[in-house]
Amino acid sequence: MDRGAARTNSIMRWLMFGLLALSCTNDHTVLVGSSSSTVVKMTPTSPDLDVLFVIDNSASTADKQTVFAENLPALVAAFDQFPGGRPNLHVGVIDSTVDLGSADPGCPSPNFTDDGRFQTTPHVAGFGSGSDFQPCMPPEGNFFSDIANPDGTRSTNYAGTLDQALGCVAPIGANGCGFESPLMAIERALEGRYSENAGFLRPDADLAIVILTDEDDASIVDPSLLHGAVSDFPYQPMVAYDCDRPITAGSGSATYTDCKPHPSGYLLDLDTLYTALAKIKDPSQTSISLIAGDPETTIMTGALPLNGQFQDPALLPSCSATINGDPAIGRPAIRLKAFADRYAPRSSFASVCQPDYTQALVAAEGTMTSMMSSPCIDGNVDTSDTDATNPGLQPACTVVDQFDFGQPDQSTLTLPACPMLGATLPDPNGPRPCWWAAIDESCLPSSELAMHIERNTPAPAGTVVSETCAKAH
Repeated sequence: MDRGAARTNSIMRWLMFGLLALSCTNDHTVLVGSSSSTVVKMTPTSPDLDVLFVIDNSASTADKQTVFAENLPALVAAFDQFPGGRPNLHVGVIDSTVDLGSADPGCPSPNFTDDGRFQTTPHVAGFGSGSDFQPCMPPEGNFFSDIANPDGTRSTNYAGTLDQALGCVAPIGANGCGFESPLMAIERALEGRYSENAGFLRPDADLAIVILTDEDDASIVDPSLLHGAVSDFPYQPMVAYDCDRPITAGSGSATYTDCKPHPSGYLLDLDTLYTALAKIKDPSQTSISLIAGDPETTIMTGALPLNGQFQDPALLPSCSATINGDPAIGRPAIRLKAFADRYAPRSSFASVCQPDYTQALVAAEGTMTSMMSSPCIDGNVDTSDTDATNPGLQPACTVVDQFDFGQPDQSTLTLPACPMLGATLPDPNGPRPCWWAAIDESCLPSSELAMHIERNTPAPAGTVVSETCAKAH
């Protein structure tokens, strides 16, 4: 399916009538068409976003889950600041426990409640107090849905506000497997193996994955590694990393440098996973936000008290903090950071070792916003300046807000070019909305022109922005 086609067939019909050729770009929010003389970019201002929360449910993460849930209002507030307002959301929650193919270490196998299945069971009583108290209720379905209606209202399948509903599920419990496997859980959640997860992924939607964990990924694909295992040292760090020298259990207290993921064959290969997920969702439509242990490339091993046990040797923490009055640690997330980096610049990292995840969640939303609202206009656009009296670049472009797009009462508003104080500085006293353009090398190789729209208030739901620019000759 052409990217964006499922979002609005009316855009497709309009372009087919008005343009000679239609093609899709790497910016999923747009449909781009071209004629012999123009390039057209059309962007819905209420885009679709599928958000997958992957939450570590091992014994050491209960405190971190609580902080994560308490800080969800910051994420929802950031959603509401998205250009055009809150996106059309699907939100699913999974944990880090998967069926590893062996019951030897005490982790579930087979597993009929985790393994990439969406979690909806509330683990807290409710929200509010007194007469305003509302009990936590699961969503009507296996994931949360929050969709804009044409009249500006929203259709939801949950009780309370979005942050309250998600906050009921995010404290997912801490009885899961200590061999955390968030990457394998992601693949199993999205690959279509479970009918109960159907409908979460929309062909035209972006995908944002947010991972909360205090351990690195241990997605074990060779169960023989688990036989007789009494700690996680045999897989983390022994087979997980390549360092300046081999990691051995007999080395005791030791320091290793220049560590990076090792394609051992025991753990899920990162390149293999990236390829598999790319078949499910284009990487340009995918962002990864990681809240995890600091991914230091110098690691240390030694004795470590952990979860009521004493491990020796163990992979030592890369960070520590006091969370809700108690000491907490994070171990280096080298594999996870390397995987997230494959999606740069649509990726973010924040340390799990902090008492507040507000900024981490705001940063996560920032990666989603940049992914969903790329200013680049693809094509062979004429970048000649048409107005020497206005600072900056004034290409031969027209920008139009199309309200209630595709409806019988559709109306339009042509936006003026912004008066500029500098090449990238619109006059704050100028008209709103307005548009301005600039050469942006980050748009290469498809183009070098970025178009920006300044608004005082979000565009109404159902608005489509049409940008038409002259082609270069």
